[in-house]
Amino acid sequence: QGDRGRDFYVFQSTLHGDIPYKDYVWDYGPFSPYYYAFFLRLFGVSIPSILLGEIFLKVLSGILVYFSLALFFELPVAFLGAVWFWTFNPNFTQTGNHIAGILGSLLTLYCIFRYIENPVRKWIYLALPGLFLVFLVKYNFGLSTLAASVISIFIIDLASVDHFLAKKILNLTPFILLLAAVAAVYAFLFRGLSV
Repeated sequence: QGDRGRDFYVFQSTLHGDIPYKDYVWDYGPFSPYYYAFFLRLFGVSIPSILLGEIFLKVLSGILVYFSLALFFELPVAFLGAVWFWTFNPNFTQTGNHIAGILGSLLTLYCIFRYIENPVRKWIYLALPGLFLVFLVKYNFGLSTLAASVISIFIIDLASVDHFLAKKILNLTPFILLLAAVAAVYAFLFRGLSV
């Protein structure tokens, strides 16, 4: 379990050029050290800078909650859902890492909802940044989100009136490209490390 002091050390070390896994122990994916180091560079080396970065992710997450709910409910209900999220959001007091994973998961979910509404391949491609983000926050969450996304797309395609198997398989190929990109990032960060 993380804590703010350890995370602050990690983000500050990253700001000074240290690399996760090589120069310090880090239990999560590489997104947070670089993201929060960016906020430390912009707003100064302090805990409020980190909290500002976390608030930014929470605001974006709430906006995605609004847009996702607006697909199924009237706009006032979607607005209340977003306000509910902001009020009772999952607040991980020990670490600012997980809110980025929630943002990536919400973006992926929104794109799958849009794919249900209109099954065109662009929604699969637009889901990839969200999946990539989840992988960079915590790779096991990335794998589970990827598995759920692939299964969802496959089931949606099976239920569609388009019976072309080639199209259904083609819809799953972007996920292979995503795995290659994730593998490249982690291979870069892990290169030279001994087992």
